Amino acid sequence: MHTLIRNSWKIPFTAATLIALVTSACVDIEDLQNPPPPPGDSSESGADPSDTTPDTTSDGESGGDTTGDESGGDTTSGESGDESGDPPTVCGNAVLEPAEQCDDGVNDGSYGACNPDCSFAPYCGDGSLAENEGCDDGNQIEDDGCTVKCTLATCGDGIVQEGEQCDGLGLDAACPMPEFDGGLLQCTAACTLDTSACVGCGNGVLDGTEICDGADVGGASCEGLGFDGGQIACNTNCGGLDIDDCGTCGDGTLDPGEVCDLSATSAMSCTTFGFTGGTMTCTMTCDGHDLSGCYACGDGLLDPTEACDGELLGDASCESLGYTGGTLGCDKACGLSTELCHNSACGDGTLQSGETCEGALLSGETCTSLGFAGGELACATNCLDFDTSPCTAATECGNGLLEAGEVCDAGELDGASCASLGFEWGALSCQADCQGFELAGCMVF
Repeated sequence: MHTLIRNSWKIPFTAATLIALVTSACVDIEDLQNPPPPPGDSSESGADPSDTTPDTTSDGESGGDTTGDESGGDTTSGESGDESGDPPTVCGNAVLEPAEQCDDGVNDGSYGACNPDCSFAPYCGDGSLAENEGCDDGNQIEDDGCTVKCTLATCGDGIVQEGEQCDGLGLDAACPMPEFDGGLLQCTAACTLDTSACVGCGNGVLDGTEICDGADVGGASCEGLGFDGGQIACNTNCGGLDIDDCGTCGDGTLDPGEVCDLSATSAMSCTTFGFTGGTMTCTMTCDGHDLSGCYACGDGLLDPTEACDGELLGDASCESLGYTGGTLGCDKACGLSTELCHNSACGDGTLQSGETCEGALLSGETCTSLGFAGGELACATNCLDFDTSPCTAATECGNGLLEAGEVCDAGELDGASCASLGFEWGALSCQADCQGFELAGCMVF
């Protein structure tokens, strides 16, 4: 009986393919293996098998070629096909014959079947990606990312692929020893091992005489054991609680959950928080830093390391620093500034270092050099500045203000009118240089 062979590949058959194969099985096996001899075979006529040369002396009436048929035709042609006596190859007869890869009798080229020329149609495992395949790597390796069914490997397909601990719920595997005492491993929906059904330390469930197991600490806490905080854990043998991460505020040890503890703190200081100095401490609850001992220049507070801050000079003065007088100041770094201090006596008639002026000694300055219109510049009584009160302000014609040296300014006429100037009526105005009135608008009847 002939069978359809695909080089060990497992190929699905269509219903038409199976019917054709069953039909082909009904052919007499003896007829296929021992076909009848071709017509004119010498084995039936009794002639010498070696005598195949046609008789050229006969006209065919009294006797012809001993290998011919009644019609005198050529014995090399006919139904037998060739000289070997093998049956002819017919593609589509559902019989696998020489030179054929397959023959399912349908030969419609559908997936997993045969092409019309008796060659293989696309099938899973041919190394070429067909339309209905997720992959096709041309091998029979199940765990290489492409299954033998030409589907892409996914968690839940029952095949343990790279990166998966398991695949499928029914592992039926014993929990590993000595980590566990018994039970069966399970597989999660994410293809990782589930030890929840295992019995013993490490399954995360309190069993037997266990004090704790993994995250299950039986409701215990650092606070419940008298600590101020921290994270309690379980020993590796499930026989006791691990309190190494529990802590007490005030013990001088920086425990988990504490920002600081007395002098134990992270590498921070007052300058970390923008201050210029001071001492940073820890709060009483160890959950933050106490910055009350920190200070900054410019905050208006005279801090321990500051000589001054703004107008706060403490008890310092020019005189306390050895000068004969002057005004002590504070610089931007909260240090004392002696720039305005001096070592001379104001009023002695001598212009000393640190003095701006001395009596009539004005260092060449005048009211006009200082931007005034005129006047007599004087020296202040402390010799540190000029007295500009005798100076007259500079005038500006056109600003509408009646200033020194001006008769009028724009609309400011100093009370004058056409009538006050002897005219009967009209509109008085000011000249452009503010030095007189414009009378063109005044009239006399």
